[in-house]
Amino acid sequence: MAALAELAPAVAARLRDWFLPDRPGPLVGLHVLHTGHGRVLADRPDAPRAVLVGTAGNWSLAGDPAALTPELLRPALRGFAEVPAAFVPLVEAAFPAAARWDRVVQVQRAARQAPARDVRRLGPADAPLLRALPGDLAWIAGTWAGPDGLAASGTAWGAVDDGRLGAVACPFFAGDRYEDIGVVTLPAQRGQGLGTACAGAVCADVRARGGCRAGPPRRTTWAASGSPRRSGSPSSAATSCTSSACRSRRSTEPGQVTSTTPAIPGWIEQV
Repeated sequence: MAALAELAPAVAARLRDWFLPDRPGPLVGLHVLHTGHGRVLADRPDAPRAVLVGTAGNWSLAGDPAALTPELLRPALRGFAEVPAAFVPLVEAAFPAAARWDRVVQVQRAARQAPARDVRRLGPADAPLLRALPGDLAWIAGTWAGPDGLAASGTAWGAVDDGRLGAVACPFFAGDRYEDIGVVTLPAQRGQGLGTACAGAVCADVRARGGCRAGPPRRTTWAASGSPRRSGSPSSAATSCTSSACRSRRSTEPGQVTSTTPAIPGWIEQV
């Protein structure tokens, strides 16, 4: 049975322009190319015409949809997928029960002062703290290949109290101009501003890194899911940006910030 081919890093790197320019929202392709954490699957190993790029159950399609078939896509795609308009017929043919979710993306337009809380940058020595997070919060490290990868990246900020993490924030997807951040807070620590403080520290860090390179300044974004469009698909509580540094907007560009999720019980989850 034919299957998508996994591209070698050197071949995948040549496809970088397929994911430019980056824009607010999930930046799966650029994140995988920048960090090496994820997979790049293609219709053929050399001179690919279409790719499926994924990390931690988040996928993005790019290239020529005519190079793929539902039979090729069906066994490979498991998770949320950003589906450009040209790929919608292919995805619908592969997954007739797919549920389309619109995403709300908040963009930090200007620097703001984060709440005064005791937060710090996490490093390699903090991997055990990240590994100790409850299972339902472990997704925060998913796009960095797990707790060790996130700790080694030096991009995460945490609120550490008595040897435990109360909250963590990090760039969940890292692009060229934008970084989409994720934040988790332990239930017992919520309502204290810890998550907001961690998110604020990440935002300041992203801006500081952007100031060290040529080109437009780097900005942070925060994506939240609304309700699935199709009836009968699992519902999900919408999340919202808790940082005053963020401003909400809804995308109207087809496929740009839309997650398409095949409705398979036990597999669908909130991003």
